[in-house]
Amino acid sequence: MIQTIQSCLMLFLCGLYTALLILLMIPRRGREKSSTVYPPLSILIPAYNEAKNIRETLESLQAASYPAPREIILVDDGSQDRTVEVAKTVTGISLQIIQTERLGKARALNVALQKATHEIIIVLDADTTLAPTALLEIVVPFENQKVAAVAANVRAVVTKKILTWFQELEYALFSAWRVAQNKINAVCVVPQFCALRKSALEKIGGIPADTATEDFDVCFELTRAGYQVVMEEKALAFTKVPETISGLFRQRVRWARGILQVVSKHRVLFFSRRFFPLGAIAMPTLVYWYFHAALYLPTTLYQIGHDYWFYFIHKDQWFSAEVLQFIFGWMTLYGVSRLAFQVGVGFLTMTPSVLLIFVVCSLSYGLTFVALYRFGGKRSFSQAVAIFCFFPYCLFALAALCYGLFSEIRSRLKGFVVGTQ
Repeated sequence: MIQTIQSCLMLFLCGLYTALLILLMIPRRGREKSSTVYPPLSILIPAYNEAKNIRETLESLQAASYPAPREIILVDDGSQDRTVEVAKTVTGISLQIIQTERLGKARALNVALQKATHEIIIVLDADTTLAPTALLEIVVPFENQKVAAVAANVRAVVTKKILTWFQELEYALFSAWRVAQNKINAVCVVPQFCALRKSALEKIGGIPADTATEDFDVCFELTRAGYQVVMEEKALAFTKVPETISGLFRQRVRWARGILQVVSKHRVLFFSRRFFPLGAIAMPTLVYWYFHAALYLPTTLYQIGHDYWFYFIHKDQWFSAEVLQFIFGWMTLYGVSRLAFQVGVGFLTMTPSVLLIFVVCSLSYGLTFVALYRFGGKRSFSQAVAIFCFFPYCLFALAALCYGLFSEIRSRLKGFVVGTQ
């Protein structure tokens, strides 16, 4: 039963990874930049307790090239640290500061949006910095009047903390995913650094504030209003990522719950002809990952525990060099390499399930290498470590997804029970 479930999941992944690789290999459509008119910008920076990051963000914004006027609005959403004081010490930049009581990111942005005077709105997280040409690149798609939102190519800032090494790899995969979605007009998230058309936002009532992931929700709202959401991979930004397991887990649980809220809110789009790429491809793929997490995580943990019991504990061998080799094989690329060697020398038989493992691993690591090549910056030791030991991080991410799924279901059931009393 367990092998059947895992085989079905891996078959789906084979198709998904193959489609992503094909889309990534399709050449980028050329664009004419000579006729680009650079519009004035309103740059909104939502901040909550970002005293340690805001200076670097503002300085990167100051250093970014842009020939047209730009107004910068910092909305401090009830910070309890020195965010505003630090921001005021940055010289050479004209900065408007709005202070609100703790409203949440989306509502704080809507307050700032009312103060913005230009049609093109840039939203920049307070822990994110820009490449020198990022502003020049992100406005180019607005030559198409149907475009209402542009997602950037966001990379994770790598530090000495090992957890950031895995997130660098993950963010490269996120960018690859959005590039593939862009090829079929199905971009569904504009995170950390993005550009928006103000008139389009006003048409949908501003940035949605009724879900935990407004950067997803706004894409669905704009698409339903008849606009396009695209990605500009040359618009490069660098975002700081959680460096602790608890911080990362909270972030991913919030993402998991927020995406479920967005999918539920826009469920009418499922398999809609009018919104075919978004409703029939992007949304089902988002939902699939919840099924994948809920099925793959427990079956994998059961398989690891079963093998450990059968081969070691059952023989009163709780810890040994063989146990370490067993754990190392499960948690690193060494395990797949060892399996391939054993099949190659005839020690193991090539069964359909083993073949499927090799195909999925080949496709997933092929996708990983393509993503790192295009979106991962310079090759480094940290990337090699992340690739070699990525499996336990994947299990951690799936655990956060499962927890977010069950938390959202529990919350909805609780609300339903309260509503019926």
